[in-house]
Amino acid sequence: MENIILLGDMNTKLDRCGKTQHTEDKSYKSINQLCVNFNIYDIWRARNPTSRIFSWRRVVQNNLIQSRLDFISIPKSFSVFVKNVYYKHNAFSDHSFVNLNIDFSEIERGPGLWIFNNKLLDDEEFVNKINKLIETEKQCPLYDEEPLVWYDNLKYKIKQLANVIAQDKSRAEKSEYFKIQREFEKISLAVANNENVDLNKFEETKMSRRKHL
Repeated sequence: MENIILLGDMNTKLDRCGKTQHTEDKSYKSINQLCVNFNIYDIWRARNPTSRIFSWRRVVQNNLIQSRLDFISIPKSFSVFVKNVYYKHNAFSDHSFVNLNIDFSEIERGPGLWIFNNKLLDDEEFVNKINKLIETEKQCPLYDEEPLVWYDNLKYKIKQLANVIAQDKSRAEKSEYFKIQREFEKISLAVANNENVDLNKFEETKMSRRKHL
């Protein structure tokens, strides 16, 4: 069997922080073995290695008992298609929803679907943020324990950061272009109305406009 997705209320903790408690936990052992056999993994934990969240809560004898019992485990090859994964609380159950948004609609285009904007490599802000991101991600336990999963997650975060910075730069450039365009049209209109204009300024505006085309 291939492309297995395992999800639901597992009724046991799978987080590594509680591993010492799983010595005699048959449910944990069975689920863990399934993940190994089918090469699937807990996508939320992979993307949130240090976060603490609880998907189940219940008040027992005036004490709040809570744990993360609800999981979605997917094939590691699906990781690049996952848009986001998160928990959402609700008022009608003691369990939270696990929401996974995954998009295969453009899978046929292959790995060339996302094209990195090489111009970002000349952007000092981008390079500094990427270096800082890599150093931060190297603190994640997956760096030593699951290097391929760690690398997939790093690529995902680099893509997100690159898209955000590229969009910000694009908006700034468009704003500058429209500003120059308005100035160019203003000077052109003045010339058409036989008004005196600074032709040097006209040529400068014209050259600036050309750079943004």
